[in-house]
Amino acid sequence: DDIVETVLSPHVSPKALPKMERMLGASESRFDVRLTKPSPKAQFGWHVDTMHGDALFVGCVLDEPETLVRQYNESAQEGKRIRGGDYIVGVNGVRGSSIDIGAELKRSEVVDLTIQRPFMFAATCVRNGGVPLNLDLKHYPSSTGLMVHSIGDGIAKEQMPELRVGDRIVKVNGLCGAAPVLIDAISAGGALTFEVLRLELPP
Repeated sequence: DDIVETVLSPHVSPKALPKMERMLGASESRFDVRLTKPSPKAQFGWHVDTMHGDALFVGCVLDEPETLVRQYNESAQEGKRIRGGDYIVGVNGVRGSSIDIGAELKRSEVVDLTIQRPFMFAATCVRNGGVPLNLDLKHYPSSTGLMVHSIGDGIAKEQMPELRVGDRIVKVNGLCGAAPVLIDAISAGGALTFEVLRLELPP
């Protein structure tokens, strides 16, 4: 098969991802944020998903007043604002599992977040003949981006050697949006340029 889709059960349904920014300097690639919920019903004002497994992915930050992230961003230095494409790699010391991180995020009144900027790069290929891409791409029904689940023998492996399992494809030939939009763009054939985010955790 050209593309194998692994559709996961949704935890959230993030909207289209805003324009991505490249990872900043090393000093700003990881930073800590404290958010305090004024009430149990307080809204963070973001869409996140658990697809990576090791961290939560911030699909987008909503432009809505009175949300915790919006209020934090208004007073934070530009290099330490939470934005679409970031990963939440820890909450109150909980790390290593996106499910556990999400549970702690919901449970606690005061949340100490560790935010990790992604590494961004482009990967390109040109299809020739009937050779398949042979990519297994995971996504939620309305998730932002496609996560590389496995790479079989084919064009992707031959022409995109930089691509790894766990990478997240957020644009295809300049198009971004929900997973079905990206799948359609890949399936259209021809030359492909992926804009890819990678979470690089320290050893």
